[in-house]
Order: sequence, then C-alpha cells, then structure tokens
Amino acid sequence: MAGITGMGDTFDLPNFHGPLFGLSPEDTPLLSAIGGLTGGEHVLAKEFEWQGYDLREPAQNVALEGATAPTAQARVRQNFGNVVQVVHSKVSTSYTKQAAVGHFASTAAPINGENPVTDEHDWQLTQEIKQIARDVNWTFINGQYAKPADNNSPRKTRGLMQAISAANTVDKGTNVATGASSATTEGGTALTLGTSTANIDYHSVGTTAADVDDINEFAQLVYDGGGLDEGLGTFLVNSSQKLAITSAYANAYGKGVLVTKDSNVAGVAVTQLDTDFGRLNIMLDRAVPQDAIILTSLNQLKPKFLLIPGKGSFFEEPLAKTGASFDSQLYGEIGFEYGSPITHGVIRGLPFRGQ
Repeated sequence: MAGITGMGDTFDLPNFHGPLFGLSPEDTPLLSAIGGLTGGEHVLAKEFEWQGYDLREPAQNVALEGATAPTAQARVRQNFGNVVQVVHSKVSTSYTKQAAVGHFASTAAPINGENPVTDEHDWQLTQEIKQIARDVNWTFINGQYAKPADNNSPRKTRGLMQAISAANTVDKGTNVATGASSATTEGGTALTLGTSTANIDYHSVGTTAADVDDINEFAQLVYDGGGLDEGLGTFLVNSSQKLAITSAYANAYGKGVLVTKDSNVAGVAVTQLDTDFGRLNIMLDRAVPQDAIILTSLNQLKPKFLLIPGKGSFFEEPLAKTGASFDSQLYGEIGFEYGSPITHGVIRGLPFRGQ
C-alpha cells in the first residue's frame, strides 16, 4: 500500500469499515533495548564525544630491593565522537478529513462495522512516530557519519556497522573492485553485490555459512577487545543468519541454542546461545543486512538527544495556521554513542536466502 505526501484529505485517505490491522513490522529491537525515543542521555551541542583508555599488557613487574622510584608512567586517553542528526516530519490533515469520520470509500451495502479511526490527525501522528523509530533504529545500525562544514547538507550520526573497528570486521565474501570498464578490474570503487543495504562497505557474498568455529572465533575477537561483559553480549542478526546460527549449533551438538520464553533485554525478546565466551543473546533485527552478523556489547550503546529548550528531546507541536487543515511537526535531534569500537564486531559476506 502506498503512502502520500502533502496534506491528507478525504480523497487520499479513504475510510473503511471494520478492524484495522498493521501490515508492516513496527518493532525496533536495538533502539528499544538501549532506551528508545524517550531514553538515552541529553547533550548540549550538535557534536558529542566520549573517552576511552587502555592499560599496558600485564607482566611480572619487579624492582630491586631498596631501588629508587622507577620512571613515571601514565596512560593516554582516547576520544570518540559522533553527531546528532535532525529528525523532522510533518503531518497535515484537512478539516474535512478530520470531520468526515463517517464517510466511507466502500459503497457496497449493507456492511457491518465502524470506522476505528475517529481522529485521523492523531492516528497519522502515531504512525509517523513509528516510522521515525524505525528510521532511527536503522540508522543506529547502518548510519554513515557526516559532519558538514555548513548548513547545505545534513548532519548524519555514525551507526554501529561503520563504527566497528576494521580489526574486528570479518569478511566471508570476496571484495570486488570496479575499474573504468570492468567489474573485475582491481583498484576501483567497491561494487555492490549480494546485498541491497545502502551506505555500507559492500561485499560479494560467499557460499559457506558460518559454523560453530566461526562463531566462537568471532566471539573471541570481540572478547579479546574487551567486550562481552555485564552479560549483555548480543548477536544482532536478520532472519537468514538467525537460521544459520541455529542450524550450526544444532548440527554440531544436536541442541546448543537455549530458548527461554522470558529471556529479554530491556523488554526485547532474545534467544540465548551458550558459547565458549559465556551465554550470549541473539536479537533479531530487520535493519541488520542479511549477509551480516553483528556481535555487540549492548551496555556500551546509548541514544543521545539534543535537549530543545521548552520542548524536550523528541516532541510533537502544532504548526501555525495557513489554511483549512490541522498541521503538526515531529522534531528531535538524535545521535548514537557506541562506546569502544573494539568491543563490537561484524561478519560480512555470509550467504543468505534470496541472494
């Protein structure tokens, strides 16, 4: 079913009888698990940063008896940063459309049932909030960073896929480069093969699904980087890789995936997987590319909101009257804090259904 742009009227937004069912998924697993559109933390600038530090490798630290103090040591802190991006939508409903709740597009008679939408403008606002939440959830996974020098282009927050350290990225496909005339010429720009997800480093897709050894080695990579603590290590997957992980452990052990109905992270249902690096969550999220498995430390992820004075962090407000319609805007400036890039990881180029 199509949407419309511009003001909604009785011709573009017809009423029908009977119960109303949503046809699109409304879940936003990652966003919901880390605070949603009303959680997170406030910031006071368009750009925000956080810090990290490391410790030297442990060793047998010894000194001579009676020695003078050794040379001083100190650890250098490192900063990471991101920006809040403007999220801005408008809903407009004509006076006629708002009033004509009994005007039905169905002409056959008699028809049982009533129109469940008695306030069109409010209903459309509710749907637009759902759309925005889906956009933000997608962005927190796939967003590509942009910090423009002027207001001729928008700020864009960096998502998890781009934030993950290259050292923690495992490619199971084959990188393909494009030259001036051939897709097999080396040295060109990466060619999109095997995935329709935009704005991510593109890969061709391999033919071998992830097995238990792949998953354990991947978890080891993230663990060695300091991740998977506080019991919030979580695989983020779309449908194909959820099936692949389940199949890999079932084939190896005849079980392996522990499903508990009440397992959840901040109200989001998860499956739990016993691995060599502890029990890890598996969270289904449609925003994850089908060829990817992300392993993230959820405790390091956080939404950031620019607090608008007198308004809040994400809000709806009526717009000034310019005609015979109700007009409202939805507004927020939202960014993503992802903690340390080496406490997350991603596998790309895995085979998936429909490739």
